[in-house]
Amino acid sequence: MIKKAIYFSGTVFACSMMLNGSIGLAQTISNADTQNNIEVYKGLAEVSTPEQLKAALIDSSITEISLQNDLDLKATILANAKNKTIYGNNHKINANLFQIKVTTEDSQIALKDLKIENTDNYGVFWSDQPNVVLSVENVDFENGHQFTYLPYGELQVAGKFNCVSNLEEAFQGNKLTILPDATANMSSRVGYPNPVTNGVDMVGTNPTVTIGKNASLSVQGTHHGIHNSSNLTLVNEGALEVNGFGGPAISFGSDSSAYFAQGSTSKINGSTGIVGSNTDITVKEGATFEATGSKAQGTIMSNGKIVFEEGANFKIANNNLQSLGTVFGSDGGKATIQLSSKEGLKTWARGRALLQTPDNIYAEPVKAEFSLTGTGSNAVQELISSSNEDFSANFMANQVGKIIGGSFVNDDTPWFLWPPTVQNKTATNLQGTGFKGATVIAKVDNVEIGRTTVDEKEQWTMDIPAQSSGTIIEVHQEYKGKVSLSITVHME
Repeated sequence: MIKKAIYFSGTVFACSMMLNGSIGLAQTISNADTQNNIEVYKGLAEVSTPEQLKAALIDSSITEISLQNDLDLKATILANAKNKTIYGNNHKINANLFQIKVTTEDSQIALKDLKIENTDNYGVFWSDQPNVVLSVENVDFENGHQFTYLPYGELQVAGKFNCVSNLEEAFQGNKLTILPDATANMSSRVGYPNPVTNGVDMVGTNPTVTIGKNASLSVQGTHHGIHNSSNLTLVNEGALEVNGFGGPAISFGSDSSAYFAQGSTSKINGSTGIVGSNTDITVKEGATFEATGSKAQGTIMSNGKIVFEEGANFKIANNNLQSLGTVFGSDGGKATIQLSSKEGLKTWARGRALLQTPDNIYAEPVKAEFSLTGTGSNAVQELISSSNEDFSANFMANQVGKIIGGSFVNDDTPWFLWPPTVQNKTATNLQGTGFKGATVIAKVDNVEIGRTTVDEKEQWTMDIPAQSSGTIIEVHQEYKGKVSLSITVHME
């Protein structure tokens, strides 16, 4: 029997190993302060207490840790070992506002099938050391200030990752990688004393956000969705959805780039969709890109190069209530914008983005380039050239509140489905107007009493069972997955 002592932060751990010939079969780590023993087999430790977790994290001979029950931390843990895989077995770590900090550079930490809650502003397995990689697979985080902080490291997501913070950013770090086939939902909620915060904050030198093939990343922030100061590289090869409820969906800062690859889908919604200084944005052939803004600026704002390649499918709108917002803008310099669409283009004037009928239809293929300086209705367009003479003669970027290209040109699905109207009513019949081809549905007490289809003239009529005076009927319409709000009909 070989004994060894582990000294860490003034605590002594006495450990023993049983040998069978030259092959280690079992190791027992005994914590001198708490007398909690850890059974270890070939580097795998089973832990049932916070003290055992601490002992396993600082012992370099243990590479795998298996949680046997839920744990409530009683103190901050400084983990100085490099490589650990923690199997949560669907148990929970309640951080109790304590930290688990990785203190060694180049560490590789993996969390699997684990629930985490009640973290502080730094989170768990955070590190200020370089090249620390924290991998999560089937991890659920909620009701904590922040999941983790890795200013010089990387968060990798495999499997499923649900991450909801209630005070700080869900994640703050240098690299965020969503591995192929993984699904990540990351969001921040309003919390005191921070009324708004970003969903994800990318920091450090040359930060990156990468979404792999067949992977998906959803980010929501009560301020920005994804925020950065400079030199961010975003690459989407999967599905990306970003919402900034109090600011831009994606704020790139300066000298950044966004690359939306072939086959990717992106839905970006905020006061501004994308804003960046000297930031290049490329939407490749076969990519689908949708963006919505609401400020009196541009939905896509950059003084870099903005390119929608031939074969890209794009829909960009600005829903500013004062009709001042535009699709494109450039603050702090001149943007170069390239638009290509063999299906032609459709555009809507400022303030009309929610209407079904476009103001201009460029039916022939469009391949165009122009420069733009300024924002919103004050933007100045120069040097426009296009294969489509109609587009060259009539397109003015500071007048456009919505533009669609690629496959969206032939897609009649409305951006926003308004409620139908009810113009005539009897005890047994309703009549009104709606979106052409939509299904109009009537309900009483959430029970359907009738449905019909809006005709080519945008009219509809519906026979219903006889309704008594005082009955309240809720009527809405549905079309290609879009569902309108309901209107209320009071029967007399």
